Amino acid sequence: MFLGLLVYSERFMHCLEDFLRANPDVSFNLEHLAVSPFDIDTNKFDMLLYPQNQLFRKYKGDVIYSDPYVMAVNKSNPLAHKSVVRLRDAASHRIVFLKYDNKRFDLPYHLCVSLDIHLRDSLFTNSYEIQRCLVAGDICVSFVPQGGAGIFAADPEIRLLPVVDEGLKQDIMIGFKREKHLSAIGKQFAAFVSSYFSI
Repeated sequence: MFLGLLVYSERFMHCLEDFLRANPDVSFNLEHLAVSPFDIDTNKFDMLLYPQNQLFRKYKGDVIYSDPYVMAVNKSNPLAHKSVVRLRDAASHRIVFLKYDNKRFDLPYHLCVSLDIHLRDSLFTNSYEIQRCLVAGDICVSFVPQGGAGIFAADPEIRLLPVVDEGLKQDIMIGFKREKHLSAIGKQFAAFVSSYFSI
């Protein structure tokens, strides 16, 4: 099986772990695809996991869950003592956003613009690891989906804060090849995922 992840999801990884425990002889190739480029040969993958976004409208799939964003800040940042934050709390800080291409950015950026939040300074990257390093170094704050925040949560220099703004959530989608193109184990995994996430 060839599995492609355009977004990191700890919930999906738990699903995959459960499937492999029940099917220990299954072999698979798992690729965590870069944030860009997005011109992916979908025929290569039996399954693709991706955020619901206009960028991926050519992919066919189902929403498996909605993932709220959290704000990632350095533990010494003045925001770190808060129990919850709003998007506007980040306005006085440098923020690093994920950038998909020259015109398209991650949802938090678009929400800040639509809410007319005047950003002091913004940086952009297409790397989750660079995003984490900038936050850990207290250079920036950032917004990350809770279900993919494991690398941030594991960093002792970073605190993750719930964000109360409505609409700041990412819908995670999963798509499989057409059934006639799936192997027997691919069909079995598709059925397992469908049952696991009740889709």
